[in-house]
Amino acid sequence: MTERPPEAALKFEHSISAKLRAEVFDRNGFTCQMCGLSPGDIDPTTGRKVRLHVGHIKDKNLGGKDELSNLRALDVARNSVES
Repeated sequence: MTERPPEAALKFEHSISAKLRAEVFDRNGFTCQMCGLSPGDIDPTTGRKVRLHVGHIKDKNLGGKDELSNLRALDVARNSVES
């Protein structure tokens, strides 16, 4: 049996504020900017309900910033492909 990692390793850093996240979703009409699906739609590639995340257009490790002009709504499947 494997040991559980320390609790600190399980925490995620949310550098994007809740207010900015809400602005991104509102601006993008609560729709994935890559595939056009909305939360609750069934993703034809996964067969699961769509969940939206906020993703960077230009990744932070390439100099992208946490600002509205560099953020977009993406469903989980598209965001993980982009990362």
